[in-house]
Amino acid sequence: MGVLLILTLMSYYDLKEKAYPLWCIGLFGFYCVVLCGGALVSGEIRWEQMLLGLLPGGFLLLLAGCTGQVGIGDGLALCSLGLLYGWRESLIYLFAGLCLSAVYCMFLIWKRRAKKDTRFAFLPFLEGGYILCYILGV
Repeated sequence: MGVLLILTLMSYYDLKEKAYPLWCIGLFGFYCVVLCGGALVSGEIRWEQMLLGLLPGGFLLLLAGCTGQVGIGDGLALCSLGLLYGWRESLIYLFAGLCLSAVYCMFLIWKRRAKKDTRFAFLPFLEGGYILCYILGV
């Protein structure tokens, strides 16, 4: 529930300002690290699994650094999700978010409201992918 609340807060800022404050990213990262630390101490997960969970978000961070078309905050949010849920789930959330954003982009193109350089917030779609996967039990 905490993950969803923080993602919703970050999505609000992303929609409103096309960026979110550093304290939001820090809060989300801290929350995920605390949850993972508890799971690590109790033996539910291993540190190798936690590190692998950072890979999808790390890939987004690499894209952000190389192209500038992806936000750094999106990569950090995905790193936090990957840390908490693992690399497989993180990839599923990313794929679901990309599919949702593709549907949105097709709608914008169909309504002729998108141009070649149209930019939009991605974190709400990542959150939508997270919610969709939660509902479907993936």
